[in-house]
Amino acid sequence: MVLGQAWKPLPYIAAGAFLFSSVLLYQGLRLHHITPRFKAPAGEPHGCIEGENPPLHLIVLGESTVSGVGVSHPREALGGHAARVVAQESRRAVAWHAIGQNGTTARAGVERLVPRLVGKEADLVIVALGVNDVILMRSPGAWAMDMQRLLAAMREHLGQRVPILLSGVPPMSTLPLFPQPLRAFAGFRSFLLNRSLSRLARGLPATYHVPITMRADRNCFSEDGYHPSQRGYAQWAEELRTGIRDVLARHDLVLSDGRRRGVSIPAPLASPENVEARYQRVAST
Repeated sequence: MVLGQAWKPLPYIAAGAFLFSSVLLYQGLRLHHITPRFKAPAGEPHGCIEGENPPLHLIVLGESTVSGVGVSHPREALGGHAARVVAQESRRAVAWHAIGQNGTTARAGVERLVPRLVGKEADLVIVALGVNDVILMRSPGAWAMDMQRLLAAMREHLGQRVPILLSGVPPMSTLPLFPQPLRAFAGFRSFLLNRSLSRLARGLPATYHVPITMRADRNCFSEDGYHPSQRGYAQWAEELRTGIRDVLARHDLVLSDGRRRGVSIPAPLASPENVEARYQRVAST
């Protein structure tokens, strides 16, 4: 083979990459201008689920999905639905508090979210971040460092023993708002962040990662086609159920009645290989 011939495809590859990037840029800019901007709903971002005492204190921390964009009240968002799952699995009353900020990232969360932990009691914390990091094209490595700094800052308030459950970034390949190929590209980016998040959790004490699949059902999204609807938030909380059950048992937070003690807990909760397998199943639907 003549050496020069090996380079002939390169101009076509470069042109294809430029065209693909141009399409993504156009679609992204267009969505930025036409997407409706919803605010967080009115209502107190906290509540109580009835059950046996002593109550379990739950904090859900994250972006607009935690503040409740897409529904009419915070109790219909991820925090309220997750609290109901925690109450069912622990068989205890649950006092929950949602700490959310529209548009925040893992990096910004150190200043925007962590200070709001002051004075709050927690037995379990659920973190839901990553969608804005996908939109802003944060690399998996930078995302992992941002999350590690955020978790370290949270530990200064929570201590080292409080379990933190990291919700996987929802697969953005299911978002009705995004046209193709932007939807597939965002889905792949969310997969990369999830894989990085899973590896990070495996190396930190009392920290767990649960991947999220979120099937492509239009009824699971609000009218903006971007944020979950009440049904979508309920599905999200259900996908966290297995991880919540395992963490509660591992940290002895289930009300003792002789039936939940001594449960064998798989470790880790989610390996990078499991995350990849779940992503492939979603992508093939």
